[in-house]
Amino acid sequence: MWTLETVDPEASLDDLRPLRDVFGDTRIIGLGEATHGSREFFQLKHRLLRYLITELDIRLLGLEAHFSAVLDLNEYVVYGTGNPRELINDLYFWTWNVHSVLELIEWLRSFNTDRPVQDRVRLYGIDAQLNQGTVDRLADYLATVDPEFLGTVREELETLGDERLPAKYDEHCGNRIGAADEVLGEIRDGLQRNKDAYITASSRRSWELACQYVAVIEHSIDQKRATCNPEESRDLSNSTEASLDVRDRTMADIVDWILEFESSNRIAIWGHDAHINRVGQPGCEGENLPDSLGSYLDDRHGDDYLALGFSFGHGSFRAFRKPTTTADRRGRPETVTLEEPIPDTIDAMFAALDLSCAIVDTAAMSNKTVAESFDETQNHFSVGAMYDSQNPERHLVEYDYTEAFDIVCYLDEVTNTRPLDQ
Repeated sequence: MWTLETVDPEASLDDLRPLRDVFGDTRIIGLGEATHGSREFFQLKHRLLRYLITELDIRLLGLEAHFSAVLDLNEYVVYGTGNPRELINDLYFWTWNVHSVLELIEWLRSFNTDRPVQDRVRLYGIDAQLNQGTVDRLADYLATVDPEFLGTVREELETLGDERLPAKYDEHCGNRIGAADEVLGEIRDGLQRNKDAYITASSRRSWELACQYVAVIEHSIDQKRATCNPEESRDLSNSTEASLDVRDRTMADIVDWILEFESSNRIAIWGHDAHINRVGQPGCEGENLPDSLGSYLDDRHGDDYLALGFSFGHGSFRAFRKPTTTADRRGRPETVTLEEPIPDTIDAMFAALDLSCAIVDTAAMSNKTVAESFDETQNHFSVGAMYDSQNPERHLVEYDYTEAFDIVCYLDEVTNTRPLDQ
């Protein structure tokens, strides 16, 4: 375990040097977060990314955000095209639309400026919950290379677009699933049958992206199917768990596709601890728990996957206070506060050590208190989009830390993220 001077991304990276031996040549590095709304988590991840990019030459970053929307943001990061505030807003999820993310995006753009194009950092979205943007991109591609073929599939393809509505709020979800069963195979066959002509009319990279659009839409439809028809999924207790299982497998598939698509063979990925950990989705019921992105990557890549989890003692963060009933009534996330760590948690154990900011290598712990605590399953405070401020204990999940994470980053105090419109 070693302490850090600061989470400021612009500070010297010297205190991160011990990470070089930990990261080594690992191909995939997952950066978690215990909440989606903590500014210091985002700042520390920004700082870690600066180290990975400048010192270890990592050139790929995957975000827990929609595949198609991040392609637009990538155009800004790589080429300076577009307005970063607008592009971040188009990522749809409130978690991204904050100053600390804008600061990261602006730094990535600055880093890329004047570098050879092949040596620039590239962004990808690894999530596929919503598919409207991907459907639109696929239609645009077919309109360019083969408008006649597009005319034969346009109606069904347009039916697939979900208008950015999550499946549980989409009254046309069944129609989209039915249209997908009819048309996606036909489009895939058309892309393969006309491969040479389409590449001539566009480029090989554009054709490969179009094939991936089909795959991403299929992933999205699979998640909708799991939400609307959970009985068709493997033996999980409810539609939420069935959808999570499909979603995290999808994210792992997209990570593998990115590594194959790009010439660089290393990637950092940014997501919640619940996805990044190696052991599965915490806080679910039943014998067959949903797998996590990290558990899929661990199965496929073994030691070539490194998982960083995050913990904090107290402070404020942003989240929705109550579950919502319709997509149009989501409102805004609010700032909520945890005054002190919940007793008998890994967070309380770290807080008792009077640390401000520390990084723990779970495989090489010299601190006896930490080592003994990591010998058994520990409760951990973890919040996604929703928070029950009346019952914070509801947000405790269990991890065997030596199995779930390779590194744990602890911050004694966090503050809420600042929305870009404030």
